Amino acid sequence: MKGPSSQSVDTKSVPTHSLYGHIFIVGKKHVHPLAAWLAIGVVSLFTFTLIIEYGRSQIASGAYIEVISPNGDEYWVRQSPQVVTWNSSGATNVRIDLLRGSNVSSNIVNSVSALAGSYTWNVPKGQVVDSNYSVRITSTAGGVSDSSNATFSIVETLPDELPPSPLPSPDPLLQAPANVIYASKDATLKKPHPNSNTGIAKLMLIKKGGGINRGIVGFSLADMPGADTINKVTLRMYVSSVANIGTGKYVGVYRILEDWTEGNGDFDASIAGTGTGVTWICAIDLDLADGRTNCGNPWNGGKYVSAPTDVFLQISAPTATWNVTSDILNALQSGDTEVSWLITKTPETQDGSARYHTRDGAIYYNNMDFMPQLIIETN
Repeated sequence: MKGPSSQSVDTKSVPTHSLYGHIFIVGKKHVHPLAAWLAIGVVSLFTFTLIIEYGRSQIASGAYIEVISPNGDEYWVRQSPQVVTWNSSGATNVRIDLLRGSNVSSNIVNSVSALAGSYTWNVPKGQVVDSNYSVRITSTAGGVSDSSNATFSIVETLPDELPPSPLPSPDPLLQAPANVIYASKDATLKKPHPNSNTGIAKLMLIKKGGGINRGIVGFSLADMPGADTINKVTLRMYVSSVANIGTGKYVGVYRILEDWTEGNGDFDASIAGTGTGVTWICAIDLDLADGRTNCGNPWNGGKYVSAPTDVFLQISAPTATWNVTSDILNALQSGDTEVSWLITKTPETQDGSARYHTRDGAIYYNNMDFMPQLIIETN
């Protein structure tokens, strides 16, 4: 948008009967032409100032909203929780609408804090199945908005089943951008269900209420640059939802000291899994299907370094990040081929919960932004 333009006035061409006339008549007194021009100048300056201030409040502040997801080609399943995420600046609260074509199909939320950066919505059972949906996010104060770059689909069921875990490799979907490594495995350790496996669950749960749940995530170091070229490595998890965290709760990452196997179970979906996999009791349970303890050396919630590598104040930001540079450098120097972390609240006795997207969830929802990842900065 261009700002207000300035114009010059040729005083010789201004008629005496116009607003810019040489004399003003106030009652029966004549006003000197100079006074008239000064009065006009004050009015013009005041008007110009109003224009500038209005423009500043609308555009010069740099206010913006950017839809991150859904941003095109995703699948939302009816009766499932789906996360809308965005970046913004200069907006206090936002309204989120689901569009079908160019029309509003549903108001997802009328007003939510712009700083939240994400909002979880349960897709209604009766939502019409279609491939022409998008999301529009608008400041409740007006002035700024953004919509999905392309359309996405709302479906009854996903068109294809989630590939088995571990996923076949190479898979074009799993080709990470430069200086990014995607997780090779992740799961939730459930103390209330100590023999359960969650290797193909779509979300990782961190909580205390109802029994402690811890997350674990692992990465292959095959594509990690040499230690002498690394400046910083950040572990990033994408937040699905948080609950009962007040002004925020600290979540720490602890380097795991024992190898573990992801497995192919999903306890919350009543899938026990088959073969080997990680549980609260076992790093590698030899038979997930029987629901019993099948390991000779239990690890009971994970064997890990007692002090956190880093902590993150979890509020409701779209992502959670931890600096894990020291662990990566130590692993490389020791010749390790992979590195893993346990993720839990610090201290673990705090109330509240957080759900993070897993690698299987990212693939399921066809959104690689959800993928747990290491972001590498090199010199």
